[in-house]
Amino acid sequence: MRALDTQLRRSGRVSEKRQFGFQAGATVERGIRAIMPNSIEPAKPSLTLQGTVEKVIPGNSITPEKAQILVETDEHLYREIRIENILQDENGKNVGLKAGAQVAVTIHAENDATVPKTNS
Repeated sequence: MRALDTQLRRSGRVSEKRQFGFQAGATVERGIRAIMPNSIEPAKPSLTLQGTVEKVIPGNSITPEKAQILVETDEHLYREIRIENILQDENGKNVGLKAGAQVAVTIHAENDATVPKTNS
């Protein structure tokens, strides 16, 4: 990050942060995302479903702890998914989901893994 910050200062692009009203303590990376939001990572086709953590399944010496998530959909046979119950917070610290937590399940796909659909 420091190398990017130094490189942008030399190129004169850091001043672009100020014209967008960033605070003095804002990082250069945030400034770049505000100036060019989709140039770093292009948007992928995606779908987000709401869900609830139905239960946390304890792990053992063979399998890790799992969170069972009930996804809100009309397909009754395909509503539950299980994931390893290890997530990372904004500080990079490992955390786990609690039973009853409301979650969003997002599915991303590469553009070449999708086909056009017609509205029927």
